[in-house]
Amino acid sequence: VIVVNGALVGGYVEVGDRAFISGNCVIHQFCRVGTLVMMRGGSRASRDIPPYSILDGDHIVRGVNVVGLRRAGFSREAIAALRQAFRLLFYRRVNLSEAVKQVEAEVPLTPEVRHLLEFIRASTRGVAMGPRQAAGDEL
Repeated sequence: VIVVNGALVGGYVEVGDRAFISGNCVIHQFCRVGTLVMMRGGSRASRDIPPYSILDGDHIVRGVNVVGLRRAGFSREAIAALRQAFRLLFYRRVNLSEAVKQVEAEVPLTPEVRHLLEFIRASTRGVAMGPRQAAGDEL
């Protein structure tokens, strides 16, 4: 775990392996930061941050932390499965429980995807979501 100068971690916060909390980030107490999360400078989180994600702004999931995953030795197949899961979970405005079911039905259930789904199911504060997208936009 790397925590850069000026980051504020309030009270009790769980931080996953190899997470990177950039400068001037703020994390509310009792939040969870998943494995290999990258918080961009100045990000704020009052919800759980899903594993393998890049977080920006007010708990907005911007994408999969592909660089971190590659550096950690994850396979192309694992990264592709996570990207597919992220599209279904975070880039559409749908019920998260329904999106989880869709991921289970449509995405290869690699250990990384299973870990992501378990993290979401265990959330008590809610999970950071993706940005609102205009019709037809693709991340």
